[in-house]
Amino acid sequence: STIYNVIHHRAGHTTELVSHNTNTEFLTITTTTTHHHLMADISREERLQLALQAYKKGQFPSIQKAADAFDVPKSTLITRVSGTTSRKDSIANCRKLTETEENTLSTWILDMD
Repeated sequence: STIYNVIHHRAGHTTELVSHNTNTEFLTITTTTTHHHLMADISREERLQLALQAYKKGQFPSIQKAADAFDVPKSTLITRVSGTTSRKDSIANCRKLTETEENTLSTWILDMD
């Protein structure tokens, strides 16, 4: 049967006849839901790394497509493609000691016993 699409209908917009293919809709909804659940189980950083790898291997024609597929922000993926590391992995500008000095100081403190 034909259903008229009047949900959220606004003045000035004509209603269109909508035909439904139940199997296709169910498959699309199921696939999308399953994909969302899978992506929710993976951390954002892991999804960014997967999107970056997939884009660099040429599995996606654009950064936008890779970002959409892995549910990550396009701007962040662009930044990673350009070579910028994550905030967690970067060294703070206000750091007072080098890594060697920090390790030496830590060892000295622990050896004080």
